[in-house]
Amino acid sequence: MHIYRHSHTMQMAQDVVIDTRRVFLWSCPRSLSSVFYTSISTLPKTKCFLEPFFHIACFGPDDERKWFRYQSGYLPNEFHTLPTLKNLKDSLLKKFVDTNLIFIKDFPYSLSESTVNEVLYSPDFSEYQHTFLVRDPERCIPSYFKLEEAEGELDDSELCNIEFGYRELYQMYLRVQKKLGQPPITVDAEDLQTQPELTMKAYCDVVGVHYDSQMMTWKPNALDCLRIWRPWFSDVLNSSGFIKKVPSDKNSLLVHDKLPKKVIDYIEECCPYYTEMKNAKLKF
Repeated sequence: MHIYRHSHTMQMAQDVVIDTRRVFLWSCPRSLSSVFYTSISTLPKTKCFLEPFFHIACFGPDDERKWFRYQSGYLPNEFHTLPTLKNLKDSLLKKFVDTNLIFIKDFPYSLSESTVNEVLYSPDFSEYQHTFLVRDPERCIPSYFKLEEAEGELDDSELCNIEFGYRELYQMYLRVQKKLGQPPITVDAEDLQTQPELTMKAYCDVVGVHYDSQMMTWKPNALDCLRIWRPWFSDVLNSSGFIKKVPSDKNSLLVHDKLPKKVIDYIEECCPYYTEMKNAKLKF
C-alpha cells in the first residue's frame, strides 16, 4: 500500500500543469517567420502550431474557408483530419502538461472578422500574448509576388487584390495596441538577419521564456509541418541555423521596373504601415 501511494504521488507530481506562456506571432508571408518558428521550435517543453488559421482558410469546411483554389474536401497528405475552428480552439485552449510555451505563428489575413474578434477579445484567449514580426514591404512583397508567379498561382486579375495581408497585419497591430492595451511587441526581420542572437534573446526575455543559445541552430528538414508548402519553405528546410548578414541598403532591393505597376502601388501603400510598426521594434 505504501508503495502504491508513493508511486501515485510521484505520477501526480510529474503531471502537474505548470505555468505556460501562450504566444501568437503575427506576420506576413516572406517575412522570415518560418525561420523564427523553426528557432522557437527548438526550445524544450514547447508546443508549436504552424499557421493553423491559414490551413483552415485553405482546407477547412466550406463555411470557414476564405480561399477556394483547392477543391472542397481536398486535404494535403500531411493532414489527418479536416481543420476546423472548433478543433483548433480546443487545441489552443487545452491545458498542456509539462509545457513552458505554446507558440502559434500565423497571418492575420487568414482570419475572418468574427474569428479576429474571438481571438483578441474573448476571455478564452485572454492568456495569449500577441507579438509581431514585420519586414520591409520592398523586400517581402516582391519576394512573394515572384514566388507566386513562378508557381503559376498569380495572374493579372489577382494583382489588384494581392493575397498578402500587410494591411490586415497593421490592423491587428492597432487593435492589440489600442483596444487590448498590450504593448506592441514587434520584431523587425532585418534585425533577425543582422543580429539573430540578440533579437531572439530580447524576444524570449519580453515574452517570459528562457532563452537557449541552441535556438541559433537546428537540423535540416527537421520539421515535417514545413514540407506541406515546400516551395515556400525550401530555404529554411535546407538550412541548419541563422545566417548572419550585414545590413543592406535600398540598392540591393529588387528592381521595381521588373514588377507590375499594381504590385508597386501595393508596396507603396504598405510602407507607412511598416514604418509605424518598425518604430515599436524591440531594442537591445
